[in-house]
Amino acid sequence: MSNIILTVLLFVAFGQGFSFAGEQQAIDLLAYTVQQSKHQRFQASGVSIRPSGMLAFDIERAGLSERITERGELARYIVNAPLTQLTVYPALKKGIKQKGRIKFQPLAYLNSNLIEALKSYDLLSDPKFTQLAGRVVRRLSITSKGHDRYSYVYWIDEKSSAILRLDIIDENKALIERMVLTSFAHKPSLLPVVNSNLVKDIDWKQQRFKPISQSKLQVSWMPIGFKLYSIESITGDIASAHCERLMLTDGFALVEVYSCENNHIARLSRGQQLDALHIIKRRLAGRALSIEGYLPSVMLNKIAENIEIKND
Repeated sequence: MSNIILTVLLFVAFGQGFSFAGEQQAIDLLAYTVQQSKHQRFQASGVSIRPSGMLAFDIERAGLSERITERGELARYIVNAPLTQLTVYPALKKGIKQKGRIKFQPLAYLNSNLIEALKSYDLLSDPKFTQLAGRVVRRLSITSKGHDRYSYVYWIDEKSSAILRLDIIDENKALIERMVLTSFAHKPSLLPVVNSNLVKDIDWKQQRFKPISQSKLQVSWMPIGFKLYSIESITGDIASAHCERLMLTDGFALVEVYSCENNHIARLSRGQQLDALHIIKRRLAGRALSIEGYLPSVMLNKIAENIEIKND
């Protein structure tokens, strides 16, 4: 059934005969989208479609705070303050506070590092406006130049610069995932969705991330264009001793390597293995590694196979 859905979506995505404008127009659209992203205030409903299944959600976003409902039930609140992220799970009365954690934002990093990213991707924008969820939108395409990473197509609201639809295209040029907002209301006066009353009686767990210059791990192979972006040590209530986080990027895509257990579950079912996000778990010299990223599984597995412990 999932294959049928993806086949239909692929026809819709590529069968409409869109023509694309030049690279500079795409760069301008990218810059404006990133500039406006910090000020977005809206309410929306949507659906994510991937091989492992479909997920309906509602979202309220007011600046740095979000309220997310999944399958009709309140799932979490998120506050993305600079270098601090709060995630609250009201039903569980639990919360995670992450201090100092670098939050990688693909579009923002791409906008700031175009020379680096354009070695691996082509940027194109649709010169025509179209309609989505009753809104006027523009299309931005970030297309891989090779067959070792994914391509992305964004539908961007003209007025608010919110992303109303995102298609992820795999290394074989087939649609692998889609997120689309089915309704969207721009709310410039929307108040922050998280306040002090919502975080009362919450059982908080804390993590602290600190930049470090060297890691015990060594990644001896990466796809062309990738480089080591940052290394962080992790301490706190839900981190084991000597826990690290390495971030690798090609200027847009991100791979994270954790040298300890984390809350992400490895993609084990057949459907999950076909999703765009892959998570590989392995052990190395007594350490639990988690290698995570939106890359084809062949490439992510090759990275995992080339992680070594440095000799002192």
